Amino acid sequence: MALSQLFSLLLSFTFLQPLLSAAHLRPRTSLLRSHPISEHASSYSTSEVAHPTTYFEVTRPIQLPKTRPCSYVVLQHDFASTYGKPPVLANYKPPSDCPSQDFARIVLEWTATCKGRQFDRIFGVWLGGVEILRSCTAEPRATGIVWTVKKDITSYYSLLMEEQTMAVYLGNIIDSTYTGIYHVTVKIHFYPAEENHNATDVEGKEFKIPQNAYRAVLEVYVSFQENDDFGKLLDGKSHRLAFSVTNALNVWYIDANLHIWLDKKSVKTQGKLLKHSSSPLSLTLLSNVAGSDGSFVANASRSVASSGWVKSSHGVITTKSRQEFKYSNAMKLGKDGNLQIVNQRIHSKGSLGSKTPSSSVGSTKLFRNFRLYMYSDNNEKGNGTVESRANVALDISEKSRTTSRYGSSVHRLKNTQNAHGYLVYKDKMISGWGKTKQDYHYSGNKLCYSRNFLLQFLHSGSGLEIIELVYALEFSTHRKVQWGCVLPQASPRIHCPLRISFSFWYISCPLVCNILSWKFHVAKYVRVFMCLAIESISFLVAPFEARLMWEAETQDLFFVGDLISDPLLVKAARGDPVNRPPAWMMRQAGRYMAVYRKLAEKYPSFRERSETTDLIVQISLQPWEAFRPDGVIIFSDILTPLPAFGVNFDIEEVRGPVIQSPIRSEEDLKTLHPIDFEKLQFVGESLQILRKQVGEQAAVLGFVGAPWTIATYIVEGGTTRTYTTIKSMCHTSPHLLRGLLSHLTKAIAEYIIFQVESGAHCIQIFDSWGGQLPPDMWDTWSKPYINEIVRVVKEKCPQTPLVLYINGNGGLLERMKGTGVDVIGLDWTVDMADGRRRLGSDISIQGNVDPACLFSPLPALTNEINRVVSCAGRKGHILNLGHGVLVGTPEEAVAHFFDVARSINFDSQVDNHAMVA
Repeated sequence: MALSQLFSLLLSFTFLQPLLSAAHLRPRTSLLRSHPISEHASSYSTSEVAHPTTYFEVTRPIQLPKTRPCSYVVLQHDFASTYGKPPVLANYKPPSDCPSQDFARIVLEWTATCKGRQFDRIFGVWLGGVEILRSCTAEPRATGIVWTVKKDITSYYSLLMEEQTMAVYLGNIIDSTYTGIYHVTVKIHFYPAEENHNATDVEGKEFKIPQNAYRAVLEVYVSFQENDDFGKLLDGKSHRLAFSVTNALNVWYIDANLHIWLDKKSVKTQGKLLKHSSSPLSLTLLSNVAGSDGSFVANASRSVASSGWVKSSHGVITTKSRQEFKYSNAMKLGKDGNLQIVNQRIHSKGSLGSKTPSSSVGSTKLFRNFRLYMYSDNNEKGNGTVESRANVALDISEKSRTTSRYGSSVHRLKNTQNAHGYLVYKDKMISGWGKTKQDYHYSGNKLCYSRNFLLQFLHSGSGLEIIELVYALEFSTHRKVQWGCVLPQASPRIHCPLRISFSFWYISCPLVCNILSWKFHVAKYVRVFMCLAIESISFLVAPFEARLMWEAETQDLFFVGDLISDPLLVKAARGDPVNRPPAWMMRQAGRYMAVYRKLAEKYPSFRERSETTDLIVQISLQPWEAFRPDGVIIFSDILTPLPAFGVNFDIEEVRGPVIQSPIRSEEDLKTLHPIDFEKLQFVGESLQILRKQVGEQAAVLGFVGAPWTIATYIVEGGTTRTYTTIKSMCHTSPHLLRGLLSHLTKAIAEYIIFQVESGAHCIQIFDSWGGQLPPDMWDTWSKPYINEIVRVVKEKCPQTPLVLYINGNGGLLERMKGTGVDVIGLDWTVDMADGRRRLGSDISIQGNVDPACLFSPLPALTNEINRVVSCAGRKGHILNLGHGVLVGTPEEAVAHFFDVARSINFDSQVDNHAMVA
């Protein structure tokens, strides 16, 4: 199922068009009128469209009432060349002269006619920023076509009852070859309700609950539920339970099941509702529109809480439940409608806990998050060149934790799907690339399941070429038998036959009858060759560890190259060959930038800036937009995750970070709890957005503090110059300190994995204050915990490079290498040549230009950059500063730093001919 959806998405990117383009605008007068018009009225004569071919889109029949509709023309327009132009706009007003204002059905009708050579074209209609129609025309014929689409839009009833702006788009090209102009008419038909029409439908059932019931669960599957208050049901009388739906979609499916647990030792149980609170739906709508651009924000939230008790043979059990729901949708239109961003999030959580007067019976917590992100941007580059970019991401995550006297269980589900597309229209040719990816992970107490799908393809004048297709499955279980497959006693991995079916199309303009030869790898060196044309295939896979790899082997299909691959920084971190050193800077987003200082004046709180998704993304992208570094690091702080596992802190203007309750005793240690990622959603969301904004042009970097460094803040109560309290604890309370460091190690490892799963290409571990320890003490109090973090992360994310940086690390380099990280960051006090000699060539290094060099003349800065790069060598080096960018650093020097890095070319014979100011 997932494969077929992804192949459909592949084809969508093949014909990627701007989401909101537009034709030349004609003067708009009163576009809303109630008199009938010709079905194919347009600006050209009837003789020109003699005997056109009529098409209509096949859709589910619309059930219409027997009433006569009030029909209105909202827009008529001729769509010629529309690339890079704003959408066609029309003023929409609800019908005022219809005899009835109670409508049973509302239908949108789109009619398009075209004559001349042309492609089939994608089109869409938006009302008040909401998409109400998207489709595609048939390909025009010599005699012309008439293309009609009708869609039931009754579900947008409330939107249609207010004045709105309608935006209409049809992507089209007009030149000497493609001459067809689409003549479009948009109409809306309002069907009044019949006399006996009732917009509310109610279904119910009467039943009697046995009086010895001590537990009941109402399980409801419904598209939407708001009013969920229930009265007393244990009075022995019959009750009718019903659900109603008003002014909604045509059909709502509701499946309700009442599960009842009976107390066999009692004839009658007792119960009472202690408290029930149900807040009304909170809804806010904000909009800011200027011409074709604007922003729209909608937020909704609601909560329901109940508590009560039941007395049975099991005793008196008190139960509390709480449900919370939050919805947010933000849309942005910019660049005359050519830039569109949609960010929608749905968050729900629920908790249920039961207890007796003396002990807990059990509890359940459930968290669900749904996120949809869409980004499209169209840019005119001049000379008739238009670039189009589109990113789409869907993320679903769910976590549940159940505890009882018999134990506990945790279930996690995460399904992430991403698609990226890039097209260039130039000289009447379309070229570009696309990428689709799905990561699906489920883990429970007894079963883990993982599925990954990746498809990359190139679109050129010769058609669609698949670059890479990877489909990977992995199962693991603690059971001896699963799905009929017997597992070896000592192996947790499943070995069993799987039947996989693929169905897809191959598109090639010059090779209509092309036969493809594919090489299919199964297990160890087992190859199966198949030939296929434009058809579907099915095959049976022999026993294997559920990992499939495809390669195309035809000359016309297989694209050898590096069009879509890991960012340059990731390659260098892994030690792969690169043609120049990738470059980024620690603290590259910060106070040295004027744009940051201006934003900080508006948002003076650092925690607000670093814990608000929109601000994090905006600040993180500031240096990317200004200097185009090879790494974009999230704007955050190493202390950001502390509240998520029980340590609250503030940041004061003078003192800096202040820990409200330092941990210095066993009782203090008990206040810590497992890391709660619900409190860190802004980090995950920001990384996801950064990954989509940057694409594969640069690496998205996450970071954490090492356990020792984080512990210095937690024990000392903030920043310190002496570290006397925590160093004393190494000798006076070593057990307490080990307990704290172990808790931090687990939380930090999970936090790294969370960042990687959210989109980070690479993670830097800052043991900023590890250099304050003598080397032997660092071996005891820092290195073992970093080792454990690396082990856990590499087990879960083996392909993610890890960087370790310590301030003042000259005496620790060899010890740092022993942690198992991929990259060692050198500070500016270490000679790069000496550092490379001591670490060897089998590990990558990062650094280490002195930050003060950025205050030097630009030629001196150029020489220093070239010296560092030369000493580091061509392989496994990431160019960086030896510490963060200093306040007051000239932005011109930062820009020069990255310009010099980009000018270096390892493929040339001379390495030090980089740009000189």
